[in-house]
Amino acid sequence: MVLVLDMEDKLELTTSQIPNIERMMEYALPGIFPDDDSPLAHSCGGAGTEHEKHTFREEIEAGTNIPHLLEHVVLYLLSRRTNHCSAYCGQRSGDIEAGINTHFYLVTDYPSKVEAIVAADIGFQLVSAWLEGRAAKIEPEVVINGVCKMLSPMLDRAA
Repeated sequence: MVLVLDMEDKLELTTSQIPNIERMMEYALPGIFPDDDSPLAHSCGGAGTEHEKHTFREEIEAGTNIPHLLEHVVLYLLSRRTNHCSAYCGQRSGDIEAGINTHFYLVTDYPSKVEAIVAADIGFQLVSAWLEGRAAKIEPEVVINGVCKMLSPMLDRAA
């Protein structure tokens, strides 16, 4: 799955500028900041980058960009079923060379296509709420019912 994000006027916004972001993240996604020894632990930087390896919590506290926030929300959601950190990376768009500097690409492995689409949708909804200063909680039954309603017409058999 590849998500292309157009950040428009929010290009310079960082997590350190969003009041209570850590609290809102932990409310919506308990365990988003796992202990270092957890199979769900993930870090930023390190091998292959010019930055020292550090935890995602440290990145949120220091202030990271919104695509990176979305990256880790989707990472968290996709990792829950398999109980280990999914292969996922975010990168600044190659469009920068063409003068387009508002696009970011997020690339991920996923356990199934439906899970990847649902994780991306939930991630967008959560991050959008946080940008507006709203705490949001995932209601599993609402998500499941919504997915069933969307898929139902595709699977309905005409008589």
